[in-house]
Amino acid sequence: MSKIHVLTADTTGNYKIVIHTNTPAGSNSVGISWQAAGLNSGLIGTTIMTVGTGAGQITSSENNNILAGTVFEIVSNIPAESGGATPTSLNQMADQIINQRLTELAKQLKYFGYAQ
Repeated sequence: MSKIHVLTADTTGNYKIVIHTNTPAGSNSVGISWQAAGLNSGLIGTTIMTVGTGAGQITSSENNNILAGTVFEIVSNIPAESGGATPTSLNQMADQIINQRLTELAKQLKYFGYAQ
């Protein structure tokens, strides 16, 4: 599985990237797994990428993992041109984006699935 897919740039040097990361293990505050909460809420389980073996595509295995919710996708923009991005800096930016999104998901899904 590729962690980062760099797609298109806009006129200001920002690049659209797609990041794939594993869905966290464990459960939310009401005992629903993060995978089930993410899938059932519609916050994970989809991709903007097409399946194939070419540039800008993901493998069918990667797609299946996304659909199953074991991997989730984050679409973001990064300022690659302004700082002379390198593979190391792209990975660092992706890690920051992943950590931020995991924090957001935990807040969004904290009580997802609670019923009484």
